[in-house]
Amino acid sequence: MMAKKFASGCRNLSASQFLTLRQERSLFQKEPEIALELIDRSLKRGYRPGIVLMDAGYGNNTNFLKGLESRRLKYLGAVAKNRKNLAESIGRKLAKDSP
Repeated sequence: MMAKKFASGCRNLSASQFLTLRQERSLFQKEPEIALELIDRSLKRGYRPGIVLMDAGYGNNTNFLKGLESRRLKYLGAVAKNRKNLAESIGRKLAKDSP
């Protein structure tokens, strides 16, 4: 019901006005926020994955990765080509940490 009211009130807004209003009302979540919420639900149910796998859309999202780290979850994510230095530093860290 609330979403219908919000949508009907947005018909005459420009795109920038709509985005500003959407941010102010916090009715929408970004995909990484939804993913962390779903992970939290799984953790509350007692399921703790051995590793979280993700594509580059999540692997490039620093806040999402920090969220996984704060939950003490191991993860493996794809990284976009333009993140070469990040990938190299992760590789060096993994090599350094391995016996």
